[in-house]
Amino acid sequence: MNRSLTEVESLLPATLIRRLALDPPAELLPTDEAFDATVLFLDISGFVDLSNRLSAQGAVGAETLSTILNTFFEHVIDTVYAFEGDVVKLAGDGMIAVWDARAFAKGSAVLNAAWCAFRIQDQCAELSLPELEKLLTKIGLANGQIHMLCVGGAQDRWELIPSGPSLIEACEAEQRARPGEIVASPGFWEEVKAGIQGERLPNKYYRLKRSGDANAASVPIPDKLPPTAANHLKSFLPRSVLSRLDRGILNWIGELRRVTVLFVYPGKRFNPRALALDEIQKLTVDLQKLVYHFGGNINKWTVDEKGAGLIVGFGLPPKAHEDDPARAVTAALEIGRLMSETGIEGGIGLATGTIYCGLVGCSRRREYTVIGPAVNRAARLAFAAKELILCDEATRYA
Repeated sequence: MNRSLTEVESLLPATLIRRLALDPPAELLPTDEAFDATVLFLDISGFVDLSNRLSAQGAVGAETLSTILNTFFEHVIDTVYAFEGDVVKLAGDGMIAVWDARAFAKGSAVLNAAWCAFRIQDQCAELSLPELEKLLTKIGLANGQIHMLCVGGAQDRWELIPSGPSLIEACEAEQRARPGEIVASPGFWEEVKAGIQGERLPNKYYRLKRSGDANAASVPIPDKLPPTAANHLKSFLPRSVLSRLDRGILNWIGELRRVTVLFVYPGKRFNPRALALDEIQKLTVDLQKLVYHFGGNINKWTVDEKGAGLIVGFGLPPKAHEDDPARAVTAALEIGRLMSETGIEGGIGLATGTIYCGLVGCSRRREYTVIGPAVNRAARLAFAAKELILCDEATRYA
């Protein structure tokens, strides 16, 4: 019988937990674990409009948004683990799941991922959610090499950042999908075409169509986590979670806060194919030090077809300051200088507003995330900024 997941373990991917359980290091060090995998990238269609509309309703809207997301992700997460995958990243409107090819017979990982995607779309059609007639998702599938970067360490905060060709291809496949559809990369299609129907799209991508069904399995977790590994896990959690975890009130996380969001987009060069591990490690640590020096809080690294992005909040628990917008702008200027000195051609966006801050997911797998118009604006500004720093009016006049 599998033991229950601890609160800490539910906040992190099984990929990381198993690595630390099987070979617990005396201390955490920068690593780049590369392996073949199948990647599922999911995006909730129309989420930005939904979050903007509900955010305008204040606390009632925030509670409704939390209910929608947690109900949806509870079904999705359970389905991923039932088909022997692992939820590596959760965001407000999306998810990255991975099937490690080393744990499957040849060809099984891609089939599990495909049937998982079909089951998720079925569930979306059946879900009854407040404020919505129907929730639709777009899913991209790809297989190939993936990198799991373990970097950072400033003030004992470490980051797990997925990267690699299979992840980028899955993101690009999702971009080609319409709401309610599943699109596969060329390599993924070659692996499943004997058992699944598909319609060819431009650039050799395929829209998948169901042909039959598959039974899900149950995935065990390690029966015992060594004490050293258990301690290391906390290093991968944001301070907003640790402050509540230590007080035993993790399940009560969920609130509206006025926050200045700083979004850093280091560009597509921020990956193991373009930069050596020690270069990624140094940049990550330098970013962490700057954020903490000015009183910010790192929420998470996100990954999509544009590359990696760092979400930072000024005003997130456990600390908030009256001059958080000014602190964020000063931090952005210093981060911009750092990126310029290291040859990273990325952009930085800043936006201020009231956002929802809380846990998204279910007891099996969840993450602390930030959701709201200010988060969306900061991301859009960062992608538009290229090598500049852009902010919204709320930040400018704060």
